[in-house]
Amino acid sequence: MLVPSQQLPGAMTFGSAMPAPSRGAHTFAVSPIAPSVLFVMAGVIRRAKVVTCGVSKTGRRGTFLKETTPELVKTGKISSKLSLGTAVMTLGFLGWYGANVAFNIVNKHALGVFPHAWTVSVVQLATVVMCSMLGWATGAIEAPWRSMGSGFLWRLLPAAVSHALGNGLTSVAFASSSVSFTHIVKTTEPVWMALGSYLMTGAVLPLPQVLTLIPIMLGVALATAGELSFTWIGFLAALGSTVCFAGRGIFSKRLMSGAPNAKKMSPLNVYAMDSLMALGFTVPMAMLLDGPTMLLETSRASLVANKSLIVQLLAFSGLSYYAYNAIAFKLLAKLDVVSHAVGNLGKRIFVIGFAVVAFNIPLTWRAVLGSAMAIAGSGLYSYVKAMGGPKAMQPPPRSR
Repeated sequence: MLVPSQQLPGAMTFGSAMPAPSRGAHTFAVSPIAPSVLFVMAGVIRRAKVVTCGVSKTGRRGTFLKETTPELVKTGKISSKLSLGTAVMTLGFLGWYGANVAFNIVNKHALGVFPHAWTVSVVQLATVVMCSMLGWATGAIEAPWRSMGSGFLWRLLPAAVSHALGNGLTSVAFASSSVSFTHIVKTTEPVWMALGSYLMTGAVLPLPQVLTLIPIMLGVALATAGELSFTWIGFLAALGSTVCFAGRGIFSKRLMSGAPNAKKMSPLNVYAMDSLMALGFTVPMAMLLDGPTMLLETSRASLVANKSLIVQLLAFSGLSYYAYNAIAFKLLAKLDVVSHAVGNLGKRIFVIGFAVVAFNIPLTWRAVLGSAMAIAGSGLYSYVKAMGGPKAMQPPPRSR
């Protein structure tokens, strides 16, 4: 998979997009990625198929588990249920990972011919809103109005602002640096969530979780030092996006419980309402930052020349953006927390691996080692957190 690059001494190139590659080289380039992803998917599906056919109980470490009932074993119905559950989970994971990869690759191509990051973000958020409204109108998605309660919009405001900034900065990062490097920087999200929780609530992570953050930071630092396409704009945009999405995750926790005397809102509807409000903040940002550039004669000429291609790429970017989030909400609701953590790790490996192959991104050994370390640290953090153990320590109440 690693071959010396003739254009960049000391660099390595992943992918099969090199000029006139041999058939064997193409197979060798993809083979280290595919087994890793298939291994992760197999492990998650093996756990998930047990979740779908039993009664629930709480494990020793607090993990939500399911166990098979004797009645199912006696009647012989378990095998058919397991087979159906395995097929459904396999299709679900393939859809989730595939839509995520499609979004990242198409989004990068769209920004290549239409380099207006905040406008692209507007299209993505608008697509989420339109698809959600279609679901509400047809009854496919339960309308959120009865679940909002008083003060919902005020409680939603911080999460929506974080979402608007995070999504816009992600597009800026994609436009300024490689997709794989952007996702490596995004593995630091647990670090910023831990810091944000400490600053907002005073909660301190238990020592095992803190230790798993070390390889994440070291890996990202090493990958950054070895990134050949490094730009400060791309790095700071990716980092800012990660911090914003960490904040959104913290603020969104309050919305999941719902208001007093109101029905609990589904995560998919929280995401829809969050996107609706975020769209209202992103439109002025696009007008302010992209507007003057789009009025230039060169930009208008490029828009006219590539109008059909731009419309297709933006439409597919928006639809794939909604699709992978909607599938994730539906799929992860059926998993226990450990499978959720492992599934997210597999998704990151899947996206980074396919981005490297699709765009023939040159990598140094430092970038490879740092990326592996950051991904492993992210997976280890998710696993340690999902397995339970000591909870984050809250500060003692202050005496008045």
